[in-house]
Parts: sequence; structure tokens; C-alpha cells
Amino acid sequence: MKHAASTKVHRQLLCCLIGVMSCAKLEQDAPPSPVLCSPTLPRTAPAGTQTQILGACADSAGMHVAFVARDATHPIADLVAREVRVTLAKLVPKAGGGDQWQSYINRVETAGKGAWPGVDDALQATADANGVLQPITAGVYVYTFATNPQTIMAPVAVPWEPTRRHRLALELRGASRTLPTGNPTFDFRPDGGALDAGARAVVATATCNGCHANLATHGGARTNVSACVTCHNPGTADAQSGESVELSSLVHRIHSGKTLPSVMAGGHFVIWGNANSKNDFSTVGYPQDVRNCRRCHDERDPATPEAGNWRSQPGVASCGSCHDDVAFSATIPAGKKAHPRGAKAGDNCAGCHTPEDVDSKHRLQAVTAANPVAVAGLPALKYEILGVAGTGAGAQPTATFRIAMNGQPLDVKTLPAGLTYGPRFVVGWTTSSSPIGAAADYDNQGSGQTVGQPGTFAIDAKLAATLVANADGSFTTPNGALGTIPAGARNVVVTLEGLFTFKDASGQDVRVGADTVVARAPGQPVRRAVVSVEKCNVCHERLSAHGGNRANNVAACVICHNPNATDFRQRPASVDQDADKNFDDPNAVGVDGLRERSINFAGLIHSIHAGGQLASERFVVYGFGRTPIDFKEVGFPRRLADCQACHLDQTTALPLPAGATAVSALTSPLPAIDRSLAPALTNQDDAKVTPTGAACTGCHDKPAAQAHTMMTPNFYVLRPVATEIDSCATCHGPTRPYDIAGLHAPKPN
Repeated sequence: MKHAASTKVHRQLLCCLIGVMSCAKLEQDAPPSPVLCSPTLPRTAPAGTQTQILGACADSAGMHVAFVARDATHPIADLVAREVRVTLAKLVPKAGGGDQWQSYINRVETAGKGAWPGVDDALQATADANGVLQPITAGVYVYTFATNPQTIMAPVAVPWEPTRRHRLALELRGASRTLPTGNPTFDFRPDGGALDAGARAVVATATCNGCHANLATHGGARTNVSACVTCHNPGTADAQSGESVELSSLVHRIHSGKTLPSVMAGGHFVIWGNANSKNDFSTVGYPQDVRNCRRCHDERDPATPEAGNWRSQPGVASCGSCHDDVAFSATIPAGKKAHPRGAKAGDNCAGCHTPEDVDSKHRLQAVTAANPVAVAGLPALKYEILGVAGTGAGAQPTATFRIAMNGQPLDVKTLPAGLTYGPRFVVGWTTSSSPIGAAADYDNQGSGQTVGQPGTFAIDAKLAATLVANADGSFTTPNGALGTIPAGARNVVVTLEGLFTFKDASGQDVRVGADTVVARAPGQPVRRAVVSVEKCNVCHERLSAHGGNRANNVAACVICHNPNATDFRQRPASVDQDADKNFDDPNAVGVDGLRERSINFAGLIHSIHAGGQLASERFVVYGFGRTPIDFKEVGFPRRLADCQACHLDQTTALPLPAGATAVSALTSPLPAIDRSLAPALTNQDDAKVTPTGAACTGCHDKPAAQAHTMMTPNFYVLRPVATEIDSCATCHGPTRPYDIAGLHAPKPN
């Protein structure tokens, strides 16, 4: 019902809420008014404060909220009631243990009205709107609810319990202007009593923003997890899909996306949102292992003292949101399987699943920042390269390395039972003559491999038999085991990567490994660092690729993913099916109609993360086994232009360093070349793109952007040049009209 307070009541409320000593200060002919709320609300906003709730109280006229509205620089003095929405929820015990939020303000969404699939109407929590807004001082207001939460009987009765913790969340939303985003919340007890410590703080907005930068939903006006729970509480559902939108269930399912059992079985996870807009989350790919509950439920964070609820208070709703092919009921719906321990009454799973049990099922194979304990029963491995020698032109390099298992040196010559060889060495270099202090991009010319790939040398029984054992548990490779360094090569680098196969206690083969390590001979310069794995791991937890064979070391990625590298050798050949001779067929194409695609690290990573925002219909890269991988469905969880999310400081400015080399777009495209001379091994006759053009068009792939980039005289030419020659910095360099730093400065989503 609408609140229609009289002028007198408004005057009384105003005196109460701002603590004015006498109403005569507001209206000279009015006598002092009695206090209607207790305790009295704050009268003014703290100096310099942003939009926030100052206080709240309830009386016979309803719920009153005092708040201050400010943008970045000044108070908002002309706010009107239709621009204010406030939610109100209370924290109540949950059957079987724990607690949950219950909204006072609810509505019923009608199902199936229009071109939507809903069958049953659904209850939805919502915000109070169209109440009475009273300005107090500059930027300070009192909002009185349109609905009195003390007397709510429809669409569902919500008992008024003033001794419980209550939470208000404020949202400002303008129809014709932009208002400050943010959802300030305010916890209180309506009876004025002290709050206890329990606030169901299980996830912090700051943790979400590790990946999302500025978490923003529902058009950008809701940005605070503490506010989300006031609406997304148990019992709230989407009428069109029938899906629960309770926060834990909703967020679990969104982040699981394409790995949900129901989706992998051919289904879709769709939520029909505002105005019944279709939101299909079936393609969402979480950038790490979905079992990593601690990444969001961070028990190290003092702001979330109840983050461990995921294992101490497991429930059907939260567990079933990821394990959505399990039926907890006595009747098993089609497409689901029975819960292994039978039908489950209620939401509480802690009776059978202890915290230790839940924890053990959600561990990762490797110890990470958020996961201090790895999967039990698997060996813990560590790779080290202690020294590299013999890296001059014409020399045969050697590497001294050590592999530890469970903290003890592993005898690589005689592996223990249950462990099978799998790691390998990778040896790369550059032949660039760029006179810079840091190493130029790798090109690996002279390695004997195609498309700029380095030499690879497996650690197997044959190599192990030739290793020289050292007293400290390390081993040294013999001369010739890691190939020969060609003339003209410099900045030689050696990596140790890959996985062993381990037979666990159940007889299953499990692939296990350690972080990839990179080393070089003393005095050899290190290739310039552009990104850091620590930044990658904010979202990825432990960056790994190629089946986990390459892990947690970006310096290793750029050895193979260099400017000369394309996926040509992995694409299907219409004539010669031998992948190593793929260059014999210049017409080889993939499912995207392309003969090849550059896999240079900068352009590749830009395009993968741009994914769904790319203009092209597909972004396909062929991986090992000639498998096409389409990254078009990838969604970057923050503003795409937020380069600093990945890049180190001062690494995105133009011009690029002199050692940045041109990027091969087409390998050996000239049909007149005698292929018996193996031009693919040199990459000197490739069609190349300048490194600036290649990096920028990784995101800016629209035809207009491509054409703009080709304004540079050497964007796409046949030439054996391996240096950057472009004019991009003329407009996009520091202090220039379209400086990259300004165009890609961090901004809200």
C-alpha cells in the first residue's frame, strides 16, 4: 500500500530524523514535535562522505531511511523519489543450521505471458519504490517506505521481527541522468539493540572485483554483494525458466556455465531478466578449476569471517547448483541421477558430509594461494634448473636440473613404481640483431622445426640413462642431448616443463607436474617482461595450458608463441595428412576457412580474452591433435580496455621496444618458392604484420580498424624484415592526441 503521511507527520519525522532541537527552526509557527523513532537518526553526513546510508528507524508510520547522496565531487541536491529504491531484508535461521536472508518486499512474476517458456508464477524479492522522499540538507534525505514492513501480508506474509539483524540496501537510478553507482548497505536492529557478530559474510565484493574490477549488474546500478543478498535470497525464482535466483545457486551456476552437467548433456542455463530479456549463461567458462571454492569464499579475508560456510554448512541448494544432474528428491526427474545417499529432506547436507569430506572433494592438484592443501595421495613435484652452459653458436648446451617429489630429490634415472616419464626440455633463442639490452623476441630459426618452434627434448628412459648424477640430487644432461645452437643465435633459453603419469591408490592414471621453469646461461639477457603470471592468476589461480603441461610461467609461453608462430602445422591438410609436412599443401584450411592464424602471444591473448566482443563471427585456433578451438564464446569479466589488469606498468605505451619483431600472418605465401629449400624453417619470406598492428588488431578486429592500422606503410607486406617499422606512435604515443594510455585508462564497467 502507498504511504500518505500528513504534513504534520512529515514535520514530526523530520525533527526526529535529523535531531533538530525544535521544529520551529524549520517552521516558526509549529511547536516542537515528539520523537517518533528511537534511536534518533544522524542529522548530518560525515564530511567528504560518498553516497551512503546514515541510519534507519521504524515507527507506526513505517520504515524511514536517512542517507546522503553524492557524486565524486559534490552533494546531489535535486534527487526525486522515483530515483530511489531501497531493499529491506532480515537474517533468519535456516532449517538444519545456518542462516539466510529474507526480504520483506516481494512481488509475483507472472509466467508465460508472451513469448517466454514459463509455466508457474514465481515469488521474487524486490525493492521498495515510490515512497516519500524528504530533503534535509544538501545531499541528505529521508526516504519513507511506500510499504510498511511491519504489516506485510501479501504476496507472502513476512513477520516483523525487530530483534533480528536487518539490512537496508540503497540504489539510485535516474531515467534521464546518470547517478552514482554503488549499493551502500546498512545493518541494524529496529529495536535499537546491539548487533551480534554473525552477518553471514561469506563473500566480499572486493574478492569479486579481483576478476570483475567493478562488479556491476542490472544495468550497472548494483555493485555490492552485501546488497545482492537482500533480493537474491531463498525462495526467489525466475518464473520464465523456473530457476532459483538465490545468490549462491545463481552465482555457482553462472560461473560453472558450460561445465554444468545439465549443459554438457545438451541443455541450457537461461535466466530471463529485466523485461524478460534472455540471458544464456551456458557458454560461460570459469578461468580456473570450478572446485576452487576458496577463490571466492576467501577464509583468509577478515571481512568474510563466515567464508568457510561452504564446507561447514553445505546445503542442497548450493551443492545442487553445481552438481545439477543430481536429484535429491525421492522421485528422479528425467535427465538426473539419484543422490548416492538417497532422498534428502530439507537443505542441510552437513549430517553426512563433514567439513573435511567437503574440503577433500574440492581441492586442486597443486598448492596455490587460495588452496594450501592439494589433493591427497598425489605426489607434490617441484622443477628446478640450476644451471645452463654451452649456449654459444655451434655449441651443444647442457642443463643441470633437479626434480623434487614430496620435498625430496627424485632419482630421474630410476623412477619409483607408479611414476612414468613425461616432462621435457625446450630450447629456444633469437637470431635478431637488435642492439637492445633486453632479449628480442624469440624466433628459434635453425631449430629444425616449422613456424618458429623451438627444439624439444623429452626426458625419457633413453635420455635418463645418459644423465650425469650430482651429489645434491640434481642431474646434468650430456652434450648433444639438447641439440646444437645454430650460427647467429643468441639469448638462448632452456625450460623444463610437462607432466608425469602417476598411478594412484585406486589404479587410475593421473597426470601430475610442477610449475614450468625457465633458465639461461649467466650473462644472457632476459626477454622483456610485459605481463606477470601473478596478474594472470588473479583470475586463473594457477595459469596452465596445453593440458597442464605448461604451468605458471608466462616467460615460457613466449618461447613457442613468438612472432613467427602460426597454427599452420596443426591445421588439416587436404593433400598431405602428415602434420610435420603440412607446408607441402599451401591450400590447407580450417573450419574457419583460413589457411593459418598467428599464435604470437600478444595478438593471441588479446583475441582470446576479447572473444565474444570480437567483430568476427569466429576466432578459431588449431591446437594439438588438429583440434579447432573457438574462443568466440569467451567473456572477459571486466572492461576490455583495462590493459593494466594483465600488463605491467609502462608496457603498453608506443612505440614498442626496438626488439619487438614483425609478426607472421601468412607463412611462405609465394607459390614460386622452391619448397624443397624448406623456407618454412626460416620464416624469411612470410607475409608479416608490424607488432603494433598485430597486437592492436587482436582486439580491434573490425574491418575499419584493420584498414586504419594499415595506414602504416608496412602493416602487411612480404619481406624478410624482423623489426617494427610503423607510424602508430605519431598519434597514439605519449602526449599525442590519441595516447594509448588515455584511451585504455581504467574506468568503471
